[in-house]
Amino acid sequence: MQYPITSPINGIDPGLWPFKVLSDELYEEWVKITPLSNLIGSELNRPIYRHKLRDGEGLQFRVPRLEALDYKNPVIDLDQVSGSGQQQKVTYDSVNTTFQSFPLQLVGRDIVRLGTPIDLPPRVRNQLIEVNKRNLNWDLFNQMTVLNYPDRVNTKPSYDRIYTAGYAPTRGTYNALQGLTAVLNGLAAVPATTSFATGRQLMSLKRMAEFGGKADTATALSQEAAIQPPYMMSMSGWPMNEYILLVDPAVVEQLTQDTFFTSSTFTRGFNLPDQPQPIHGADYIGRFMGMHVISCKDLMEYRLTSADGNKLASWNILLGAGALTLGWHEYPFIVEKTDEVDRLQIFTTHEQRGQKALKFPSKINPAQLVEQGIIHYFTCLDPATA
Repeated sequence: MQYPITSPINGIDPGLWPFKVLSDELYEEWVKITPLSNLIGSELNRPIYRHKLRDGEGLQFRVPRLEALDYKNPVIDLDQVSGSGQQQKVTYDSVNTTFQSFPLQLVGRDIVRLGTPIDLPPRVRNQLIEVNKRNLNWDLFNQMTVLNYPDRVNTKPSYDRIYTAGYAPTRGTYNALQGLTAVLNGLAAVPATTSFATGRQLMSLKRMAEFGGKADTATALSQEAAIQPPYMMSMSGWPMNEYILLVDPAVVEQLTQDTFFTSSTFTRGFNLPDQPQPIHGADYIGRFMGMHVISCKDLMEYRLTSADGNKLASWNILLGAGALTLGWHEYPFIVEKTDEVDRLQIFTTHEQRGQKALKFPSKINPAQLVEQGIIHYFTCLDPATA
């Protein structure tokens, strides 16, 4: 039996090149440079909650949800506590993980055995890191959009988890619409600007998050569970609850034409630590009324055409706490293998991962599922400039 040759590859001893990297190091290396990395964390108030599966936990994990207690109705004086307790039910959303790899084969004696002026192994390693971080980012955006509602002709978000610019149907009218593309028929066609993004709309979007949806009456302030802000800070002892708003770059252009938005975001007369300066901060647009507005070119891939074919709509996302979960059992790592005559060299990554936008039973209709921390925001785009 012939044993594998252990001669250097491109002048590098295989034993000296760290093909197999510690999982935590590689997690830092490609997950942390994913555009959505700052939203990922192990804290429950993160927009994307990271769950680490333990050995033997299997391919599926569950994320629980417990409704907040009613703080307005305590048991008073000597009333029997046991007979007046609030009844709560814990609900779960299950997340499936899968094994996935990105193998790359290099074939040919000139490249594998004799060497080349190209510093090949590190370049291959960088490519594998690049493809994994882009795949992770793509999976997360898919979960917030097209995988959340795969059949947009027949399904749509709940009435309390969607905001359409310039179009505000009643609950009954909205529920009667067949699917998401039919909802977009209500947008005003270009060149009318009533369905363009404005600062006033963003304030309504935040109010929806704080109220838990759209109130049909003056007494129904919270139809669904309120969306908790992912970041809760304080300034001079006063709480500051802030949401994340991911927008299509074309929507940023619309917002810059709105005087209320620009005067509140760019020309306030004072500076904050996260306020972008004129020469940088291209993706981070700024803070507006408790929302961090971020331009995401990834959202350009998720634009939709209305059912009548007359409107092009952007798909924007407001994120609150626990909007998505991201589960890993095996963090990604890289391995390398060379055949016994050094004619075939294989590099691959391995990981076990699953992600999902969390949904729980609706308070209005338990048979329907609603997002825990997402509001879908649609505006009309001008095809000529979008």
